[in-house]
Amino acid sequence: MKFEEFGNKVKEVRIATKPQDLAESNIYFVLSNLLGIIKKEHSEIFDQFIEKTFQKLRSLLEERNFKDQKNQLSKILKQYKHLEDQLEFVKEHLNYFIGILGITEDQFWENEKLDYAVDNFMLSLYALFYVQLESLIELLTQDKAIKFYRKTVNSYNQIYNAIHQKGWYSNLTEMREKETKWLENNPYGRFRIYSEVKNGQLIRLCRNCEKFDSLKNSFLVDKEILYEILCYMHIPLARVWNDHINLSIIKSKALGDKYCAYIYTDEREVEKIVLPTNEFLDEIWEKMK
Repeated sequence: MKFEEFGNKVKEVRIATKPQDLAESNIYFVLSNLLGIIKKEHSEIFDQFIEKTFQKLRSLLEERNFKDQKNQLSKILKQYKHLEDQLEFVKEHLNYFIGILGITEDQFWENEKLDYAVDNFMLSLYALFYVQLESLIELLTQDKAIKFYRKTVNSYNQIYNAIHQKGWYSNLTEMREKETKWLENNPYGRFRIYSEVKNGQLIRLCRNCEKFDSLKNSFLVDKEILYEILCYMHIPLARVWNDHINLSIIKSKALGDKYCAYIYTDEREVEKIVLPTNEFLDEIWEKMK
């Protein structure tokens, strides 16, 4: 099986976006989805989850960066189920969010496109997810919480990510062609090793990960939680891209591996999914590194 590497070296990664776009996708929608599923499946912990997560966020950043002095937030939250009566809870998420991004509340509401250092960008969002899952673990136990959290991630992909990414690839060959072309000029400094598409399977090894690299010196240290918030979401996302594509993650930098190994399989072309061994992947890695 042939392997090739693709990537683009970037000296200083910065990410440009509008702050309210980030808040919409990663705070409002995430919380609306998460709280709705908690209410449905674990209503007994709903109030505890709110209080525990609120206190965790407050302990992370004592400054009150987001005060909502013009009372604009309550108008926004009316558009989201389960959030209209959670003003203070959402404000605490936004307080941490703009505090780590290093922007003012006025800049947040002006919603002009700004660029951020990648470390601040990633921490401003993934710390929120980390704290949410950490609270669920304390309330439900680790195994139950992770199983439940995956349901919320699946739902997020099926509803929100599907708006923009449904049916991206007709098959693995198209997926490989589009991804490798994009990698030639990608703004994140990503380097990926791709196999050829063979026997209905595509192997992708990730040399680096700007998300993990940005967080590895932060307080986000639990490997299993990191895997769930950084990596797991790609599994249901593959199904959004194509109903027939299955993703298996064999190795992950978040779990302590030297590289990530993503194995995409087109179920239309195989009777049974057979994954490559760790020994085979390590051999490829040693040859390509």
